[in-house]
Amino acid sequence: MTRLPDNRETGGFTFEAMDTLHSQRVRSSTALIDLRKDPRVDTRLPVELFTVAGSRVLAIISNLSRSGLQLKGSRQMVDALVPDDRLQGGHTPVDLLAVFTVPGATLHPAEIKLRCRSVYTREASPDCWHIGMRFTAFNQGRNALYSFLSSKGIRP
Repeated sequence: MTRLPDNRETGGFTFEAMDTLHSQRVRSSTALIDLRKDPRVDTRLPVELFTVAGSRVLAIISNLSRSGLQLKGSRQMVDALVPDDRLQGGHTPVDLLAVFTVPGATLHPAEIKLRCRSVYTREASPDCWHIGMRFTAFNQGRNALYSFLSSKGIRP
């Protein structure tokens, strides 16, 4: 870190070159914070996912917000939903259809159908993977999802 000679001009702030290890960690953390702009609710909701090619994969929604969800599953789930993830050495976004239910205001659960796009894959442990998904369009159940989230304290 470099301190400018006259702290009166900078208010005592420390300036750092943008290519240091610390600044790279800060930029990475900032990117993660930006991806999670909406508050999330922890869940354990089963979900059916359909790929563009028509494959059906089952997973668990581990958290949910007004703008996205996080899937939890095995490496096989990742391979089925994001087949090029290993080959690219990074994440290639994939579009999916997600179908799941949330508890409704009545005794009947409400079905949610929405389109979403993957934003990351992450290995949480050797046998547990996460896929972050951003909603792109609702086919059915937007109001039911928002009502469920409101019941958990998530407001618009």
